[in-house]
Amino acid sequence: MAPRQAPRAPPAKRRKTTTQVDELKFDPEARNEWLTGFRKRKQQRIKHAQEQSAKIEKEEKVKARKEMRDQRKVDLERHVAEVNDLLRKANKDSDDEDSAAEDAEEWDGIASPPRPSIDGVDEYVDEDKYTTVTIEAMEDAKAFTKDSDDEAETAVVKEDVDAKEDGAVVKKKTMWSKGKKVDFKDKPKKKKFRYESKGERKEVRNKQRSKNAAAKKARTEK
Repeated sequence: MAPRQAPRAPPAKRRKTTTQVDELKFDPEARNEWLTGFRKRKQQRIKHAQEQSAKIEKEEKVKARKEMRDQRKVDLERHVAEVNDLLRKANKDSDDEDSAAEDAEEWDGIASPPRPSIDGVDEYVDEDKYTTVTIEAMEDAKAFTKDSDDEAETAVVKEDVDAKEDGAVVKKKTMWSKGKKVDFKDKPKKKKFRYESKGERKEVRNKQRSKNAAAKKARTEK
């Protein structure tokens, strides 16, 4: 059995090497300033804190104004986009209405003015005989020919022979005509129909809007 070894002693602690002051000098002015400068140092701390607070507040205001400008810019862009969208829809609806109106006008055509009735009875007196002519409108008259320069209406003449007291022959003529008895030279020409252009329609709409706005303003001023 090996002999028991004695425990070793702990290692010696290293001592901290401190720099020794060569000379200690006493300054009575520094001591006096430190003893009497409590209020001064307190005021300096308060002033420094106020400066820091003002600086932070200024930075926050600048940041808030920047955020407000950015938000206004976003709102303005969104508003402009909405207005442009509404204008596009309004122009599209207006163009659709104009197209529908043009189609309706194209299909309906031009209404011809009503012709006055030509029904009547005329008497023509001669020396030994007289003639009575009765004119009545005919419902199913033939259409006018387009290629003819002078348009003529189809007429049906019916002659009735009546006897007079002295034995003279009396002829009674009845004429049916689609329209009134008109001289072809005096017949009015049909008015030519012309569609308005898009610019003309827009100008008319602008004039109408200006007129409505002026009328509304006049009503509100009253």
